[in-house]
Amino acid sequence: MFQEIIEKTEKIIKKNWIKSLYHGTGGIGITFEKLLNIETNTLEIPDYNQIEIKTKLNNNKGYITLFSATPDSYLFEIKRIQQLYGYPDSKQPKYKVFNLSFYYNKKTYISKSLYGKLNIDEKNKNISLLIFNKLDNLIDSDCSWSFDLIKEKIERKIKFLFLVYAEQQIIKNEVYYKYINYHCYTFKSFEHFIENFKNGFLRITFKIGVVREGEKAGCIKDHGTSFDIDYSKIEKIFNKA
Repeated sequence: MFQEIIEKTEKIIKKNWIKSLYHGTGGIGITFEKLLNIETNTLEIPDYNQIEIKTKLNNNKGYITLFSATPDSYLFEIKRIQQLYGYPDSKQPKYKVFNLSFYYNKKTYISKSLYGKLNIDEKNKNISLLIFNKLDNLIDSDCSWSFDLIKEKIERKIKFLFLVYAEQQIIKNEVYYKYINYHCYTFKSFEHFIENFKNGFLRITFKIGVVREGEKAGCIKDHGTSFDIDYSKIEKIFNKA
């Protein structure tokens, strides 16, 4: 399964510092994909044959995005969340955004009077976002992701994971990467996935922005709702191949 991508990656590792082919946080991944001669895509399919590629800076712990999944509880759920619970954009306060991560086992404050956390409903087979007021009264439980949706995303996207590590340096205001190592993983099971949501190692992150200028100013700019894992816990849901 991994032999071909390993062989190509070994050749890339032998290269010296490589100038980033993209200005932005996605440079590390886009540059690596170009070195593999694959086109960057936003499709919900693995990057290389059946393998999903993830890249990270060697000294950066943080979270890794596994896949994105819009809530399937309601067709216009992203718009509803933004309208009801969005907060002022930092540069255009008249518009609302909603960029927050939610966990099963701790509160995420949306405002001084509202907070949210995730609930896992084994009976109804879904993960839902619960929103409470400051008196701890539940005021909203309508936003949810069905187990069927999540399983389909996992099956399609992250059964096989190739994680590449790189170092970064800035030379004359340009970003350069040196790819240094990699690991191969296979997904364990949906049961492990749910268990580690409960353990607090996974989270769901909304990335609801807004168009700030032009004809579409004020319109939602949805960057996807991602399912992320704490990098240090990746082997809780993946086996090393």
